[in-house]
Amino acid sequence: LVSIDKLIFLSEGEMNFARNKFKNFSHKFYLLPFAVDRDIWKYSEVPKQGVLFVGNDGFRNFEMVHDIINSLPSVQFTVVSEFINENNLIHDNFTVYKGSWGHPAISDIELSELYARSLVTILPLKNSLQPSGQSVALQSLSCGTPVIISLTEGFWDLKNFQDKKNIHFVNDESVQAWESIISKILNKNNSSYKKLSESGLKTIVEEYDLIKFSEKIESILIS
Repeated sequence: LVSIDKLIFLSEGEMNFARNKFKNFSHKFYLLPFAVDRDIWKYSEVPKQGVLFVGNDGFRNFEMVHDIINSLPSVQFTVVSEFINENNLIHDNFTVYKGSWGHPAISDIELSELYARSLVTILPLKNSLQPSGQSVALQSLSCGTPVIISLTEGFWDLKNFQDKKNIHFVNDESVQAWESIISKILNKNNSSYKKLSESGLKTIVEEYDLIKFSEKIESILIS
């Protein structure tokens, strides 16, 4: 911290932690949340069904994902992850793509299509300061698909994301809490679902566009 001029954080939670811990250096800290390329992660009018889970990082709660899938046998799940063990799943209600960032099972375009065809993306997380799930959540919202995510210390932007408006937070990390929110979204009528979808997409367009990200990082670097 002594030797650098500026430190950029992707998460509001991480930056606030650093500001409290290193008050003498807080003037060097800048917040610049992750952005998405909307030419790839784009909204399309396609039939939607089922629930999607994407991710491999160590702060994903894979055990909870197993439990959620097992608890909702009538719901179809699509999983893109190396760490979901099909032997732990007791119903025939899932499709698993084994892949990671370095060794993808599907391309970004194919993943974008999975987002667009899903009714909701779930992101059960372990609590941490890392903004786990950030890129997946933003990609999903950019494709018009609502997101349910654990509310962790590392959630990146509590200013622009509001529970039940453009995202759904899970505070009670129980299978029943996840079941309840998933069921509510899956059972929304068309107008309510469309309103939720459009609200998430609007947040991405206004706050997380890649062009705006480039402008912000340029502003930080030359200030």
